[in-house]
Amino acid sequence: MTALARSRPLPSAAAPAPTDLLDLRFRALISDAQWNTLPPAVRRRFSKRLPQSASAVYAGHVVATRMSVAGWLLAQAARGVGAPLP
Repeated sequence: MTALARSRPLPSAAAPAPTDLLDLRFRALISDAQWNTLPPAVRRRFSKRLPQSASAVYAGHVVATRMSVAGWLLAQAARGVGAPLP
């Protein structure tokens, strides 16, 4: 075996495409029972793995919110910088 043959890396199996992998970060935030109550389209949306530095934008509107008094005060204070909270 020559030195050149020994220095070449062996080919490895192709890595799965990033879109084939699931992103489980949102699923980890709630119990399995709560996750299973979500519609399949919502579960797919929040399980989709995006490429590095990519983002997804979903259009819609807030139907209802619940917050504590402290949360309401924080939302009102945030309105001064562009209302990032509903």
